Amino acid sequence: MADLPLNTLKGPAGGVLSLQTRVSDFTSQAVRLQFCGHHMNSPVDHCPVNAYFMMLLSPEGARRQLLYKSESIADKNPTWKSFVVPLAHFTCPSTSTCTIEVDVYNYVANAE
Repeated sequence: MADLPLNTLKGPAGGVLSLQTRVSDFTSQAVRLQFCGHHMNSPVDHCPVNAYFMMLLSPEGARRQLLYKSESIADKNPTWKSFVVPLAHFTCPSTSTCTIEVDVYNYVANAE
């Protein structure tokens, strides 16, 4: 198992994402991931934290593709369920560079 620190691209309000990897039976076909958050705060004072994330494949010059959307968890230190993404989902057109984006959102019911 290894901890891989990832840099956030969004301003000082961003957080730190830690990625842990383990060898599994699916190594040649898929990757199993699990994410957790620490000390998360709602961007609006009157709304509780109810965080979820979306993992997207972002090919340069093309539309982003959703790889996974998590369940929302009402906790400032959420641990989301682990999930499996087939390695075939990480392929991008041969002419472009791809990045993986993990965007975290706060679910607010009945919001505009």
